[in-house]
Amino acid sequence: IRIQLEKQLSDTNTIIEQLTNLKTKTEKNETDFRDMKSHYDNLFAEQVNNIKKLVKERELLHLYIQRLEMENASLVTITNDNETAKLLTYSSQSPTTHEVN
Repeated sequence: IRIQLEKQLSDTNTIIEQLTNLKTKTEKNETDFRDMKSHYDNLFAEQVNNIKKLVKERELLHLYIQRLEMENASLVTITNDNETAKLLTYSSQSPTTHEVN
């Protein structure tokens, strides 16, 4: 009976040691998981902020493009008006010739 009890005690100690090791590994895994989760949460938040910045940048660029298009249209109008004025000035200054037959 004593040998059986010693064997059971030895087996129990082995199991306790294994359980202790498993508990330690589980705690380490939980810590690693929390660290990884925190890291990826931070990365996600950073990416969300980057996307928000890009959306704002896109909106600003869209407004800038609209402004440039308006300025371009205005410049085209001014240029056309100037060309018309030049043509009118030129035609009023050039002598008219009539051929007589």
